[in-house]
This record gives sequence, C-alpha cells and structure tokens, in this order.
Amino acid sequence: MIELARQRVPKARFHVGSFVEFRLPACRAVTALGEVFNYLFDPNNSLQTLRRVCKRIFHALTPNGLLVFDVAEPGRCEGLIQRFVEGDDWSCLVEYRRDAAKQRLTRRIVSFRGVGDTYRRHEETHVQQLYPRTKIAEMLRAIGFRVRHVGSYAKYPLSAGVAGFLARKP
Repeated sequence: MIELARQRVPKARFHVGSFVEFRLPACRAVTALGEVFNYLFDPNNSLQTLRRVCKRIFHALTPNGLLVFDVAEPGRCEGLIQRFVEGDDWSCLVEYRRDAAKQRLTRRIVSFRGVGDTYRRHEETHVQQLYPRTKIAEMLRAIGFRVRHVGSYAKYPLSAGVAGFLARKP
C-alpha cells in the first residue's frame, strides 16, 4: 500500500511502523479508520497504551485540530461463528473466536484468489482488544478533547459493534 501511495503522491513522506511508537509532527488532523487501535499486532498495545497515544496526538494537534477514529466494541461480530463470502475468482472464509474475560475477538481468515488456472491460498489471524465506547469517550475527555460519537462517516455507516469518534482539540 505504501508503494501505491508513493506512486500517487510522490512528494509525500511516508512512515511504516506501529502507531504505538510513532512520534507525530504538529498537524491539523489524525485519522485511524478501520478499528486500527484495536489490533494487537504490537504486544505493547492496550487501553493504557491507547491513552498515551491519544495524549501524544492531542499535543501534536494544532488548536481546533481533529482526531477521527473508530473502535470495535465488545459486541463486535456478536453471534458469528463462521462466515463465507465469494466473488467470481475469489473466496474468503472467516472463523470468529471470542474471549469474553479478556474482551478480545480473534478472526482467522482464509482467502483463495484465482491466478490463471490455479488458486492462491492466504491465511491470517487478526486479534483485537475490544473497547466500550463509554471508556474511550471518558479517556478522550480526560485528555482534554471535546468528543462526539458518530455512527457513520458521512453517508457510510459503521458496522454493528463499531463506535466512531470525532475528538476535537479546543
């Protein structure tokens, strides 16, 4: 994706790494769309880590700056055990597992994509820490943000179990 972005915007500067460690320059807006803050790809990610990240974002934002993001909540993918979707030359199978005590969702995803006369198989596992919207809103307000919960980005609704936030620095 970075290579595609560089082709589209060759003069831009791109950074690859964990949001947990990234030091933001002064800016007017930060976005993290697609449940970014939930993923446990970085073993250091947690609600405490998210608090530190949001504090860094707050300090990097100019006055009236905006943080726009969404998080998966404890009800995300509730009731799903498996799901199957397909197109003309692809298919995707998803298996869902929940750990209610730890408030975690694990999705095992197996994809098949047609390449010539054969298919390529790819497997990945996504583990997410789930956060109640009330805890996130409280955390943001304690940092100093003015917070508004949103259920969509313009005309694009968020999935069930996903909470969106517009957090503005006064």
